[in-house]
Amino acid sequence: METTTESSGLSSRTSSCRSIASISSGNSSAMGASLTSEMSRSPSSQFPHSPIDIPPIDPMAVMELEMAAKRVADNVDLLMGNLRSNLHKMSAITVGCLDAYKKSVDTTCDSVDSSIKSMYALMAKCEELSKSMQPVYQLGNQIKEIKRLLDRFESQLSEKGGKTKTG
Repeated sequence: METTTESSGLSSRTSSCRSIASISSGNSSAMGASLTSEMSRSPSSQFPHSPIDIPPIDPMAVMELEMAAKRVADNVDLLMGNLRSNLHKMSAITVGCLDAYKKSVDTTCDSVDSSIKSMYALMAKCEELSKSMQPVYQLGNQIKEIKRLLDRFESQLSEKGGKTKTG
């Protein structure tokens, strides 16, 4: 028992074979013709369209094509949704990285600024200490002078003591 779908599929295949045969016979005869005559012929003259040559439309093939197109559209929608989601995640990560970078730069600038201020304060304290140490430097010079005088006095005593013992 043959259904109408099977018979239409069979006639579709038969007419497809006929149209392929007519195309190939048209091509083989066109190959033998000169280039100018081939250029002058229109595509409709190479492929005659009679009701016998046009295959009937298979409703199952159209439904399969529509289903495939729907699956492709669904996959594209899913892909676009995933892409949008991933781009949002990447943007959020980028924003987080930029915030962390900004905070680290701000912290570094604050630390450097604080270090510079501390260095200037240390230099000022060193200068004050140097000024307050002037009396100590003078005292040190006096101690050196006293030590030099003591050494000289000892050397003179030892010279006199050595002369009295020998004399």
